[in-house]
Amino acid sequence: MRSRSAIHMGWAGLVLLLAGYFQPAGRVARAGKGMHFGDALAPGRIWDFL
Repeated sequence: MRSRSAIHMGWAGLVLLLAGYFQPAGRVARAGKGMHFGDALAPGRIWDFL
């Protein structure tokens, strides 16, 4: 049986990974005039911004 701390570490890693993706997507959405957040989630748009 897995320990609870290992499960929590796994979830924390997933949350940090998602937050690390949504952060630049938000910047892309704010940089593009009238761009929706859903459009900013495209990997190509984030890569172009970087």
